[in-house]
Amino acid sequence: MGGTDQSSLLVEVKKTRNVMSKAQIQKFLSLCDLFQKKNPSRQMIAGFLSLCGFAKGALALGQQHGIGTAEDVNHLQTDWS
Repeated sequence: MGGTDQSSLLVEVKKTRNVMSKAQIQKFLSLCDLFQKKNPSRQMIAGFLSLCGFAKGALALGQQHGIGTAEDVNHLQTDWS
């Protein structure tokens, strides 16, 4: 495949006792904004994996800003043999 890919994947992964709050999603959005300002020519794809889940407002905020969200990794391949 020729050429270079001009996209970046930004992912935050959390495994805590409490669900992710709206403030934690806002902090991630701030980091995404900072990355985009420093790399304006790159397409950014953002995702947030929270094994403890999301507060209702946090999930809505992420969806509003196009952040992919997940609460488990069951769909990922784990056996590479």
